[in-house]
Order: sequence, then C-alpha cells, then structure tokens
Amino acid sequence: MMANLKAPLPDELAWLKYDVQALVRPTAFIKSPHGKRSVGQSIAPLGSTRAWGSPDIPLDAPWAPTERLAYLHDQWRSSPYDGESFQLQLNLADIPPDVAAHLPAGCPRVGVVWVFINLYGDWAGTARFDPRDASAIVWHPRPSRPQEPMAAQWSLDVSLPCATPLTQPHIASNWDSMAERYDDWVQDHYRTASDIQIGGWVWPIQGDFDDRQETFVCAMERQSFGDSGAVYLHFSLEEGFFVHVETC
Repeated sequence: MMANLKAPLPDELAWLKYDVQALVRPTAFIKSPHGKRSVGQSIAPLGSTRAWGSPDIPLDAPWAPTERLAYLHDQWRSSPYDGESFQLQLNLADIPPDVAAHLPAGCPRVGVVWVFINLYGDWAGTARFDPRDASAIVWHPRPSRPQEPMAAQWSLDVSLPCATPLTQPHIASNWDSMAERYDDWVQDHYRTASDIQIGGWVWPIQGDFDDRQETFVCAMERQSFGDSGAVYLHFSLEEGFFVHVETC
C-alpha cells in the first residue's frame, strides 16, 4: 500500500504522484533534551540511543582501557578540535522496525554503535560496534559528573529522495527545471524534522546521492563545526560500520 503524501504536489508535478508515493520511506529522528531535567523526563538507560553526555562503555571494551577511562570521558565531552570526541551512541534495537527494514543489506538489528569524530588535523570519524544486546552487556559505572544523561526523544516521519536518474528517471536526466521544482518541494515538506536522522532517505552534503544511500544508517546534520558540518554513519557488509565527516 502506497503512503499518502504530506502535501499535494505542485500542479506541474501532479503526473508524478504515484511515482513519488512509491518512494516514500519511513525515517526516525531523535532530539536532544535541552536544559535541566524536568518532571516526567527519564534517565537514559545504559546503552540507549543518544548524542549528548559521554558514552556508556562496556566493561570489556578493548577501545576504552580501564586505567584511562576517567581521562577518556573528559576527552570525549570536549571539542572535537581538541581530539577524539563523542558524537553518537546508537542502540540498533531502538530503531523502529519499519525504519530498520530499509537499512543497508546485512545491517545488524541488535547491538550498540558508537561514533567519535576528531577534527584535529585531518578530519576523521570512527565507529565502534558491540554486537550484543545492551541488556546483555556489563557496563562501566557512569561518571559521577555531570548529571546522568536524559533519555532521547524519538519521533517518526517519512522521507523522500532528491531527483536522480535512479530515483526520478522521468525528470532527472532530461528535464532540469522539473527536477529542481521537485527537489524544492521535497525540501519544503520532508526535510525539517530534526538534526539527527536515522534511516530513510539521506541528502548528503558531499558525495553522490545514490552511492551514499546504499550504505546510509544515520545523519547528524547542522553541526557546529565547519560551515554547517555533518557526520554520517554508514554500514556495508565489506566495511562494517564507518563514518564520513564533512562540511558544505
């Protein structure tokens, strides 16, 4: 069953309605809880999805030696211009099933992925993955400061791709003005939910749209580094989880 569109297509694109409906994909967004904790807000469970605070660390994680853990927690909360900094903790089991169904082929449905970025010198992103369910992991205690992180606020939406010869062959190859009109319409109605997007269609600020879509898992856009920087988490069977750090 094809999804209803969130807004009517412009008259000159109305003939594309069924093609566009067939491209609609569910996507999930998370938002950072800002300010002090209020009544009704819950503490983030260990290993749950979030992009604030410092990461939860498995007791047996080889990439976080116990003797350096306090130092690493301080480093991970600092600026990425000063070294490796925590960007995202994604619990794959948190991803809604309809969204997970469109993730790259072979992408695990269980486990926790951590994303770190380092903007000192050559920009780099690192993904670390634990394939266990978060409930099966023995975790290091969280640091005593600052306060324990609040749980993520999730929302569901739908997404559409930009016009490429693969996604919109009727207009992308030979009808530039129509493709631009379609892209503008999608930007107006399908691109405003949150800075952190999981699944669905991604509009990367660098690289080829279709190539990036094949491996896309999560986008963290409108970041404070560079000129509206972005961090993208990807997965492929050949490389596992990997990260792109980019700016406009």
